Amino acid sequence: YTPCCAFRADLSEYTGKRLYENYNEYFTSDYLNYIRSNFLSGNKIAECSDCWKKEDAGVVSLRQKDLQEKFGNKFSTHIQENIVSNPRIVNADIKTGNLCNFSCGMCDSADSSTHYARDSKQRDNEFVVESVNTYSDYGKMSVDEYFEKIRNRFSRSYPSEIDELLDQGKLLNLKILGGEPFMYPKLLQTLANQPLGIKQKLKLSFTTNGSHDMTETLNALADYKSIWITVSIEGIGQTQDYIR
Repeated sequence: YTPCCAFRADLSEYTGKRLYENYNEYFTSDYLNYIRSNFLSGNKIAECSDCWKKEDAGVVSLRQKDLQEKFGNKFSTHIQENIVSNPRIVNADIKTGNLCNFSCGMCDSADSSTHYARDSKQRDNEFVVESVNTYSDYGKMSVDEYFEKIRNRFSRSYPSEIDELLDQGKLLNLKILGGEPFMYPKLLQTLANQPLGIKQKLKLSFTTNGSHDMTETLNALADYKSIWITVSIEGIGQTQDYIR
């Protein structure tokens, strides 16, 4: 759990961080309250240094981009009236799992079940060991521990957090990442079955490899406030085939 994908918890000056059992525990934690109090005091905490540096250099940061996309010109009013006084989750980026039909060069077993199926069978391979030790989000651990964590964390129909957040009825933006999200029929059916009142105020976003026909799914989700599709394309022709 993290406030956003650019957040650098490893740079934090806060000493009370720990592992959290679920998103509610994290959201109400002393650590996030520490972050909130710093923001409200106008302090630029180290965890968000990536965005501060970009903005100081005149580059649009992820912070600015997300605020504009999600709130537009209503940001200040909406935050002050609905979130500062009553903290709640209105935006969520959730990884469905690692189920994917591709094994792209930029991904590993946490992002692709195809990678997992191959790499877990050759755990002594030097490239597999290097990937686990160097590029893994889990840090230094044995290869066996890494694959066990991947299996326990991502081998599911889709994460229960999606159901819980939808049931609360407070979400305004939900971004669904993979793996490949269009390979999760139960998830897509759950989204299609939501009450009209939830759909009409919720923006959906999907990041997909573009290999699945989305027409039927998008028609079933037509009542949502908006739907954004980001298709990951790394090249054309032989370059794309090589990377995939």
